[in-house]
Amino acid sequence: MDPFTAMFATGAFHATGPRPDPAARKAADKALTRTEELELRLQRALLVMEAMWSLVREKTDLSDEDLTDRMLELDAADGHVDGRVRRKPTICERCERPTSRRLPRCFYCSHPIAMDPFG
Repeated sequence: MDPFTAMFATGAFHATGPRPDPAARKAADKALTRTEELELRLQRALLVMEAMWSLVREKTDLSDEDLTDRMLELDAADGHVDGRVRRKPTICERCERPTSRRLPRCFYCSHPIAMDPFG
């Protein structure tokens, strides 16, 4: 039997291609589900932001141009106008070493770090 026929005979290949690994298929399904969950959360966050901005605009004298100007100002604060905010690491007041903004205490000396609400 030639190798090509042997692969089909042993079940290594279906007529439509390689037989999927069950563990890989499960991981792919889980990743797809997680991606869908994140997309739903993102859409909800965008809806909340749009609702908040529409309220602020209605209740104040701020305009869409004011919002755009502030967005550009914040974007440029890190030296790169790229649609993202890159935050510099927090410097610990006690040991003066850079530490993660995500940690409640300095990684090196355990001094409490003020949490950044956007951090």
